Amino acid sequence: ADNHRGSEWAEKSLFSLGWSYMHLQDYQRGRKAFAELILKHSKTPYFPKAQFLIGHCYFFERDYDSAADSYGRVVSAFPGDEHAADAHYWQAASLLKAGRFKEAVSVFREVTARGEASGFLPRAYLGLGKSLSLLGDYSGAALELEKGLTVKGTALEKDELAFELGNASVKLGRFSDAVRYYGKVASPSLVAEALTARGHAYLNWKKFDESREEYRKVVTSYPDSPAAEEAAFSVGVSFYKEKNWASARSHLMDFAAKYPASPRIADAYLYAGWASFSLSDWPASVEFWKRHYEIQPSEDVLLRIGDAYYNSAKYAEARSYYAELMAKFPSSSKIPQALYSMALVDRKEGRLDSAAALIRRIDRDYPSSEIAPDALFTLGEIYEERNDYTSSGEIYGRIYRGYPKSKLAVDALYRAARSAGRSEQYASARHLYTELLSKTGPYIEEARFRVCETFFNEKDYVSAADEALKFRDEFPSSGFAPGALEMARKALIEQGLSAKAAELSGVLTRDYPASGPSSRIHFDEGQKLYERGNHKEAVETLRRVTANLHDIDSARAQIMIASSFLFMKQYDQAWLEYSKAVYVYPEFPEIVAEGYYGIGAVQIKQGKKDEARKAYERILENWPDSPWAAKAALELEKLK
Repeated sequence: ADNHRGSEWAEKSLFSLGWSYMHLQDYQRGRKAFAELILKHSKTPYFPKAQFLIGHCYFFERDYDSAADSYGRVVSAFPGDEHAADAHYWQAASLLKAGRFKEAVSVFREVTARGEASGFLPRAYLGLGKSLSLLGDYSGAALELEKGLTVKGTALEKDELAFELGNASVKLGRFSDAVRYYGKVASPSLVAEALTARGHAYLNWKKFDESREEYRKVVTSYPDSPAAEEAAFSVGVSFYKEKNWASARSHLMDFAAKYPASPRIADAYLYAGWASFSLSDWPASVEFWKRHYEIQPSEDVLLRIGDAYYNSAKYAEARSYYAELMAKFPSSSKIPQALYSMALVDRKEGRLDSAAALIRRIDRDYPSSEIAPDALFTLGEIYEERNDYTSSGEIYGRIYRGYPKSKLAVDALYRAARSAGRSEQYASARHLYTELLSKTGPYIEEARFRVCETFFNEKDYVSAADEALKFRDEFPSSGFAPGALEMARKALIEQGLSAKAAELSGVLTRDYPASGPSSRIHFDEGQKLYERGNHKEAVETLRRVTANLHDIDSARAQIMIASSFLFMKQYDQAWLEYSKAVYVYPEFPEIVAEGYYGIGAVQIKQGKKDEARKAYERILENWPDSPWAAKAALELEKLK
């Protein structure tokens, strides 16, 4: 080539030099030799083939853009050459490899249009299907791949087409078709991968047992194949997607033990962590996620470790991981969530000022974050815990106005209305409750009831009575209906309309006998009967209170029932009723103390002085500041 440049051997030598370098996989020197041949011998008959092989050199160097250009020159400069058809296919293949999918589709279509004359017809359909799939046109891909299966090709080409058609079918959600196409693959080089893909198709189809059967075939029959690793991992994932958390964790750990160097090992620890989290096994989830983080550090895993510690009430550890996330990933999108999680830790530990400050930071620095509405809602709750209803109402109103598409928007409107009512801004509360009536959700009946309540609290008793009676007529079976009638009754009394109020009392006790308002009417009636000495009637009336309520009025009713039996000299029953007061209402110390005093009084009547003494001593021991303590002390003096 150097010494006999004018001879035909110079051309042959340069071509052979390039060819030799290609076989040595020295592609850079190979294409330089071919380029020198073309430059020095532009009329050489080797030109088309040399240009074509330059494309191959670039292709095997993975410089697919340059390869596509080189093949394209052959197609455009030598359209009738025997290498043009091959170059046309390789140009399309290079465009596919270069990620230029639209151009690849165009060139592959040109190749398939030439039919069998292209020499690459089944492979062109395969490339066309892959390119369309990568563009998201799975229907188009399936159509072209099916065409490919109808043309003449090798067994391997048919299997590759069937495999890719299975992939397209999965994307289209046609899982039964995918299973069928993967099942057609028989080539030894593809069968393990096809079985794994078939398992994935069953998995997406939510046929978990069938998916695991395919994966186990791969692990058993092709244990040394790369697909075996993926199949073993996928067995664990199948249990995870089936929400069989314990089996998922067990199989993922088996995978980790068998394939410790697998690129899937980090994913195995991640899924095992989530499975443990779902089992509420917080220590295990922490351990697995820490292992994942050692291999593949990410802010999301730090956040999840913090959450696991939070759920296990290890708040200091939780806070430290949230802080580590913020320190190591200062520009992460997870920062707002970390701040909010730290606020939840502070709130749980009673540091409300610190929690509020962290939420205000989210509001200031990350108002567009997904967590912002939730964080503000929590801030509103903190204000409510402090009885600062003006501030809570302002926060809830901001959520409703600023985040109208949030899942919390309607709840926030309700809380804003409630806060306004609690801060005695009744007109504002009424306006907000009225707006709430236009929203779908669980608050319609309550909102209508609260509107009535705002009128009552403003002492607009005429409007309160009218609206409350309308509410009861519109929602007679509502849980708020008895309260509406009670409100109307009280409003009528305030207007001096006692007769109408009495009528409503009758309606309440008749139509809603088990309701709170009805029970309180019975309480008032029973108390009057008790005070008049009508003890038998008092017991009957007061039983309706204790049967339906459990509050201080119910507890007082129980004491009056017991005392009535004492007055009626039915001492065994009186002892039983006082005992009920003691054991049924332990949350009311005064009631319990009075109950023990009554027990002592009954036992004195029964001549059981020692037992009576124990009852009185218990009052002095446990409730020394109670007014019943002084009375018990006097009784003890009498017993000496």
